Amino acid sequence: MCPHAKTKPSKAKLNNGPKDSSASAAASSTEIRELQTLVKTYETEALRSSLLHKTAKREADEYRRRLSEVEVQLNMEIARSQAHMQECGNMKDLTMRQLALTLEEGRRLISENTTLRQEMESLKNYISEANQRFANTLQMEEHFANVEQLAATYQDDHNRMESFGKNVLLLMKCNICFGTLVEPALFCTMCIVTWFETNPTCPVCRDATTKRPVVSILLNNLVTSLTGTGGDDDKSP
Repeated sequence: MCPHAKTKPSKAKLNNGPKDSSASAAASSTEIRELQTLVKTYETEALRSSLLHKTAKREADEYRRRLSEVEVQLNMEIARSQAHMQECGNMKDLTMRQLALTLEEGRRLISENTTLRQEMESLKNYISEANQRFANTLQMEEHFANVEQLAATYQDDHNRMESFGKNVLLLMKCNICFGTLVEPALFCTMCIVTWFETNPTCPVCRDATTKRPVVSILLNNLVTSLTGTGGDDDKSP
């Protein structure tokens, strides 16, 4: 209830004398001052409430603005997190594909390595066989070289024997008739006998001689080895 209603004078009191009127005026003045004080208090409280309301409104607006910023930042963080998760998922898929390709490449390399080992083993066997064939070839070449050397030696011996045979054939010519001797002597038997019957000289150097020719043992052996025949001592002059 308003304080003014409590202090309002009754009609009976207003009809009193001057003393009561002054008292009533003083009471009214006091009541007015109290009312003015209350009004000022109410106005102050209202102003304070208005200021508090404005402050609260500003704070609420600031809180709403901050909340909006936080929501925007939160949404941005959520979007970034989702994008990061999507990127991580893509990276995971890419990594899994690369891992699968790497495993496949590893299996292929292992298979190629096994094939290369088999080829190297085959190559080693081929090289071993080639070395064996080469060693056999060297042995054959050495054998052929020995054969060629023997052939050359045989050819040299043959040439020497042929030259020696030619020289022997020249020695086996009769110095009188120049025919080939069939006996181990320097002259044919009939030729030397006939020669000494008419010429008491050597048929070769023409020196005078009374000696009869004899059979050469060395020449006899040589003729025997070359012709396979030998002269008899009683057939020699």
